[in-house]
Amino acid sequence: MNDTVLGMRPCGWLLLVLAGTSAACGGGPSFDLTVSHPKGYAVVQTVATVYFGDNIRCDEIKYGDRTEAELAAITSDEVDVSGGGRIVLDRLGAKAVVVRGYDIQHRLVTAGCQDVGELSGATSVAITTQATAVVAIDPDQPDRPFAGRPILVTMTDANGAPLDGVVSWQLTGPAGAPDQPPAAGQMTTNGETTIHVADLGTPGPEGLRLRVPWATEPLPLVTAFDVSHATTLALAGANATGIHPSCDVRGHAGKPPTLVCLTAATGVTNHRDAVEIAWQTDHYAITAFPALGHDNAFAIVVDHDGSASEPVYVISQDVTGKAGHWTQIDPAGADRALTFDNDLASVVYVAKCPGSASALVGVTTSPPLAPGVLFLESYMFYTPGGAAVMPSAPQGEALSGGCVAGIDGQTRQAVVIASQQTGNVPTLFVLGADRAQAAVAGGRLDGSGFVTVTAGGATEQRLAGTRLQASGTVVFEAVLAPSGDAASPFSLVERTEVDAAAPPIKILGGLLDHDADSDLIWDIGTGARKRDFQVSLARQVGGAPLTAITSGPAVDAGVTADFTVGDFDGNGVAEVALFTPGSVTIYQP
Repeated sequence: MNDTVLGMRPCGWLLLVLAGTSAACGGGPSFDLTVSHPKGYAVVQTVATVYFGDNIRCDEIKYGDRTEAELAAITSDEVDVSGGGRIVLDRLGAKAVVVRGYDIQHRLVTAGCQDVGELSGATSVAITTQATAVVAIDPDQPDRPFAGRPILVTMTDANGAPLDGVVSWQLTGPAGAPDQPPAAGQMTTNGETTIHVADLGTPGPEGLRLRVPWATEPLPLVTAFDVSHATTLALAGANATGIHPSCDVRGHAGKPPTLVCLTAATGVTNHRDAVEIAWQTDHYAITAFPALGHDNAFAIVVDHDGSASEPVYVISQDVTGKAGHWTQIDPAGADRALTFDNDLASVVYVAKCPGSASALVGVTTSPPLAPGVLFLESYMFYTPGGAAVMPSAPQGEALSGGCVAGIDGQTRQAVVIASQQTGNVPTLFVLGADRAQAAVAGGRLDGSGFVTVTAGGATEQRLAGTRLQASGTVVFEAVLAPSGDAASPFSLVERTEVDAAAPPIKILGGLLDHDADSDLIWDIGTGARKRDFQVSLARQVGGAPLTAITSGPAVDAGVTADFTVGDFDGNGVAEVALFTPGSVTIYQP
């Protein structure tokens, strides 16, 4: 099928008209466009589109370098020219004229493009379209770096026949990684080619954008995670099995933060000590705190009060599961004896927010589960120094806590709790001035976290949670909206969302690359001995956040892993610290 289009410039702008028609205004430059489609594709409709501005070039359209939104913004005219019609073409400036052929099922089966400069006289352009590409990608192991990972690309035309063409690619990484120009590419053979890509050498997500001529659909990023520059530090102690891993980031005003951790246990008494890990010019050094005076240490807690060296506490419990101690170890302070109602199960720090009396520490306890009993946890709130500040709460578990901004300008203390009164569904509760709890309407908040987000120069404290939708799990960031309803005084207003590979266990935020905007990281349970970690950067590729998953280090059976983030070397970018009771692995951008 051939479409011949004529054009001329009447009255100051250029008009394309189908052959056999005419324009009323003579003079000025003329333009003839001839379109030829290859045989075998039964084209029944031809659409001509003119893109003008933003230095657009045909190769950028052909290889998908411009997003659909970017192209829509510079579309100056688009007309179905199958049986006649007129299209406006600007006389001045560079333009790209694209023709697309559709079959009777309205499938895009052919396409072609021609760059056109300023029109000053008679101009004739002939575009011979080519078959569009239906692309399939086998990304191999998406949780691994690109090194040693072959990427198989298969191309067919709309009829399913193998299609040969040049496949190129462009690799994008975290902000601060070296920019990569598009690779020269390689030719497919019988519609297939396997490409090999070198990693960027900067830890974090990598997005490989394949460039295929005239793909029928925008191609998804092939993601990887560069795990270079990892440092593993062994923690003292011989027994890490069945022990709660515990590390926290300790702030030092005007200096980089450090990481404080409990070591593995030693001897039959399960004695654990505390250490501090600090960056020393070109390496990490471990310093031990004075030996703890109690066995069975469970958790180390930092009171994030912004002081020169934030206070560090250790919560211990003896083998009876009742008597415990809350000990300030640096600077040395009180050793408070406590009586817990059951075995320690988890400890959650809730930061002090504007208007709240103090930071809180939520301590969840749980008895050994009896047959048929699914949920017997209960939680208490204490000050960071160990003073109980609330009566024993109903059965349930404190999962996370922090501050959440409201659209009314107030920032409030909040905690996520799974309790019998919520049907064991994690639910957000806002704490009032008297620490009364007000439930917030919303979906499941499994794996939720509280993050301080900087975007576009503005900083806001948000809840990061999850919900399910048709496409799968979504991680969202939200703030509070007061409703004025006493029964349900708050609701959530979402700010952002990003797809997750699987439901998160824990969500944290931080500056994970070299731009000024905050990023997210969460872990995904993939088995008893393995966790994957997904990082979603504020940096976007093709209009979507750059996100990828990576495997965490394998752990021995019965050993639990956790993670945190902090800018331990003071370079403005947070490191990711993965820890077990026996070791800490730090990934350093």
